[in-house]
Amino acid sequence: CPLQNVITQCHRTLIRHSLTLKPSSSSTINGNMNNDHHPQEQQLQYYIDFDMLQDQLDSNQIKIVLLCNPHNPSGRVWTKLELQKLIQICTERNILMVTDEIWCDWVLRWSPSQFIPLASLLPRVNDDSKQQEEEGKNKKSFTPRCITLLGPGKTWNLAGLHCSVVIVQHDEETRQRYQNYVEPAFLHFGSAFATEALLSYKDDKDCEHITPSGKKYHHRGQAWLERTKHHVEENIQLLIKFCNNNTQNASELQQFKLQVIRPDATYLVWIDCSGMKHSSKTQELLAENAGVILSNGNEFSPETTNFVRMNAACSRQTFVQALEQIQKILLLEDSM
Repeated sequence: CPLQNVITQCHRTLIRHSLTLKPSSSSTINGNMNNDHHPQEQQLQYYIDFDMLQDQLDSNQIKIVLLCNPHNPSGRVWTKLELQKLIQICTERNILMVTDEIWCDWVLRWSPSQFIPLASLLPRVNDDSKQQEEEGKNKKSFTPRCITLLGPGKTWNLAGLHCSVVIVQHDEETRQRYQNYVEPAFLHFGSAFATEALLSYKDDKDCEHITPSGKKYHHRGQAWLERTKHHVEENIQLLIKFCNNNTQNASELQQFKLQVIRPDATYLVWIDCSGMKHSSKTQELLAENAGVILSNGNEFSPETTNFVRMNAACSRQTFVQALEQIQKILLLEDSM
């Protein structure tokens, strides 16, 4: 990861906080999804171990916390309570929060949580000045600081235009340092192409779109995005049925024990392959023998070597073909 390389090359310490994978605590079903689209089996989900996080922050004198919301690769959308807890922990230690929210538009319909920008939960400095003054009499208090990273690349497939947004809140010194760094290279504004692409999706009262479900949008791109999400959700459900042995060859597939971590957001699916014979080599096996290239889990953490990440944003024909090719190779591998 380029960001991680920058941190280590600057002789800074990079500490990974390992998320905890356990059964989901959510028992509610989003009203927009029916039972056919929302399997009732127990779901696994990632959680932040806040006790462990505080120990890591205190023992390593951490100055910056990096958050990905929605999370990549798991697709987890952090709840309001989780975000508030993180703000409290970081503010008490005067730690700068940097949140990557590039996937914010890609929350899926079955997600138990809505996306909430971290910065929207920060207390307003002016409103809380008296409260902070009172608290400061008893203990040292700090102003919460946050940098938000955004971009249309994931939502509208515009990564090639190199358009993104950086928002610095409650930290004028850091904002000025950033401006001094990017302005000489003319990196503080988007190109004409990037600007035009962003403006083309602005609200337009004269341009009404209706989705298959009957929803109306006065937004040039929103109707397309909703249709695309629906298509990706159906692809993910096909993958879940495949991994849960709901195919015609269910008895033959039982030995594979592939576990999908169903995403709350994004079109990327995190798959646990630890039940396979050679789980750490799943990505290599499928790439060389099935012609299906997935992201290897060790690209994200040494602790997720037995995982792979699959992109569900493709045509139904391509996705089904990929599953069929995976099935053939897994059956062949198990018989060896």
